[in-house]
Amino acid sequence: MMYPFSKNAAWIGMNENSMLLAMPGFSSKDNSLGCKLVTSYPNNTRLGLPSIMATILLFNADTGKPEVILESRAITEWRTAATSAAATRRLHKGDKGVLAIFGTGVQAKAHALAFQHLFNFNKVKVWGRNFEKAKQLCSQLGPKFSACQNGEDCAKDADVLVTATYADRPIVQHSWLKTGVLINAIGAGINHHSELDEKIYRNAILVVDEMEAAQKELKGLLEKSINIWGEVGAVITGQNTLPNSEITIFHSLGMAIEDVLTAQLVYKIYKQNCPNNQV
Repeated sequence: MMYPFSKNAAWIGMNENSMLLAMPGFSSKDNSLGCKLVTSYPNNTRLGLPSIMATILLFNADTGKPEVILESRAITEWRTAATSAAATRRLHKGDKGVLAIFGTGVQAKAHALAFQHLFNFNKVKVWGRNFEKAKQLCSQLGPKFSACQNGEDCAKDADVLVTATYADRPIVQHSWLKTGVLINAIGAGINHHSELDEKIYRNAILVVDEMEAAQKELKGLLEKSINIWGEVGAVITGQNTLPNSEITIFHSLGMAIEDVLTAQLVYKIYKQNCPNNQV
């Protein structure tokens, strides 16, 4: 039996936007123990630097001895997109004809690539506050990708929608959405629920990756009597069946165990391919 454990992240804010998080995780099945340190600095893009930077430290789970340090921006990037894709596979049963991406950064690109590879949408629409950046991203991604000049056009007719921004106020309105849409809400930095307007939440089933963390990080929603239905893991394992709803929201807040297990896999592959362990 697997006992994954992800302690709520401890974090400190340097200002209203920037923060440092420590995310420890352990899995007894894989005997994997580690901790990710990640910084979030949204204004770094103005300096030509990544807004998210991360490092993972893996330990020997039997002795506590540090084993390896991994630069983990790529791990953070792809495990987040992989989690959203796994959730989408189980939470959205309808046609996957149109995908809408809100955002033009690293996570927007990773989600666009992962979702298109796995689900082969007929059309992918991208919106960003900077239309030129949205066009540039679409030109990198392929002919099925098109940039939208406003959010309403992007959200219109979308079967699946991804929000991957630092928006501090709603960028998606309830009136734009079609019935049956699944929203993967992964952005917004410290305030995780600011990308969607309140009416969306009041007409949706809200699913999260980890309940304990969600009760803390989505406190603003709970204070408005917006309830969390449950964890996506319970749907994946068949413990719970998702009821029909006008809208489904998956809030990906980030679980340390995802980082630790992904880092452990990367380290395992490295050792297999570099038997002399030369870095």
